[in-house]
Amino acid sequence: SGSYLITTKTILSAMYVLNTQFFSQGDTAITNSFKGGLRQYLTDQLHVDGIAGVEIINSYDDQTYTQPTFMAAITNDINEKTSFSLSFLKQYYMTDYSQDLFNKLQISANFVSQLLKRLRIEGGVFYGQGKYVIVDITDNLFGAQIALVYEISDILNFSIQYINSITTSDYRLREYNKNVIIASLNARF
Repeated sequence: SGSYLITTKTILSAMYVLNTQFFSQGDTAITNSFKGGLRQYLTDQLHVDGIAGVEIINSYDDQTYTQPTFMAAITNDINEKTSFSLSFLKQYYMTDYSQDLFNKLQISANFVSQLLKRLRIEGGVFYGQGKYVIVDITDNLFGAQIALVYEISDILNFSIQYINSITTSDYRLREYNKNVIIASLNARF
């Protein structure tokens, strides 16, 4: 990925992502994502982001899907330590739990607040709807998440996150309430 600063208030970006997913008792799927983006500062604290692109997915069912993807967001940097954003996302992606593709639409509201020099809190709520392409099942997803992130160094951080999500579906056996706690150590290079 890369960014280009047109002016102090306008930034263009471009990215390519290759994602390969393997199942031990199944097939492989590969996604090639090509995206371009624009960030426009409306004021010193308010900016909008737009990203559009294409996902080329060689799927588990030996089909090739070429689908658009886009995201729009508005972010208010309330002060130097706290920001709030609203976003909209539309994309196809490979699922982690089954050999299928998920055609997803999601809206979310998120916040980030720097509590201490190296400690921040992040949280949000979301609503999403999507359809599994191969099995033709539609799910609705509601949820909230909160995380504490501690920056160990410039490239290393530790986070602990709690996510609660409720799924409703047109296939009743898929309906559930899920609570997840994730602890992770992340390195950026």
